[in-house]
Amino acid sequence: AQLFDFTASPEIAGRWRSMNDGIMGGVSEGAMVPLDAGGGARFSGVVRLENNGGFASVRASFGSGIDLSQFTGVYLDVKPGDAASAHKTYLLVVKDDECMATQVNFKATFSCVESRDDEGG
Repeated sequence: AQLFDFTASPEIAGRWRSMNDGIMGGVSEGAMVPLDAGGGARFSGVVRLENNGGFASVRASFGSGIDLSQFTGVYLDVKPGDAASAHKTYLLVVKDDECMATQVNFKATFSCVESRDDEGG
């Protein structure tokens, strides 16, 4: 099952808000936009090191109204936007309601590689 279908509900991309290094004086940029087909979305960003910057991200809060009991894990279909973003390390952080009290959350680093034509990508 797909948790977020950005094609069927494109407004859900609007629930993802940018959280970039501007909160610390940086000038990096990032945003989530729905793709025209396939039900996915694209995070697009530029990390700039001026003013001690260094990160671009998005986050969404869906409250406690989402029933995740049918899921046993998280799968991300990640493709690099260009050669420069391939092979970089990314961080996924997932928090639940309890995290606000315990500060315990799930974090996983991942990277993506350039797709090859013979792999269908």
